[in-house]
Amino acid sequence: MARRLPLLESIAHQHIALQTLQCLQQQWGAEGDPGACCSHCPMNHAGHIQELSRGNFGSAQHGTGWDQELSPLVKAGPRTIREIALHSTLSRVVDSTSRLLSVEQALLPPLLQEHPFSDPLKDSIEFRNICSHMALQTEERSFDTDLYAAHRCLKTIVEKLICSLAASPSYSHAAALASIREILQNLPDM
Repeated sequence: MARRLPLLESIAHQHIALQTLQCLQQQWGAEGDPGACCSHCPMNHAGHIQELSRGNFGSAQHGTGWDQELSPLVKAGPRTIREIALHSTLSRVVDSTSRLLSVEQALLPPLLQEHPFSDPLKDSIEFRNICSHMALQTEERSFDTDLYAAHRCLKTIVEKLICSLAASPSYSHAAALASIREILQNLPDM
């Protein structure tokens, strides 16, 4: 269980980052403004992380209430090419984060019993902080920088997990390794 705790903490931080990214994606899709979400995102992390680090992903995911406050308005007029590209990048980061969390929750805990591997807790905390900072941005240029940093940090987390799993090859590690490599392939360079 002691080996599992850092993994659960890491997953908890990534889960909060995902919720923040999803909020940004929904709000931006609704209003066309990448920084309009700050009052709706789960910015109080302490209790949320404790709940998630205990492995209670379902209750923490649905118990925040921030997702029901989103504005249903749709931005009038066409978006610029730049806005479309940013939204596409944000969508890829959201999708990759969601898929990574699914793999980590389903496949990694049993593997810890066989062989410990390094956990990207520090990177997961940084990822959560970048996503939180991105939600507070009011300028598109800062949002661009944070989105790039979030993408880079997520890629680092995935690459470190691949290295850890590849260091202890076994049949049970192969499924997790293949799933995580697929996530990396779908997270192209920016």
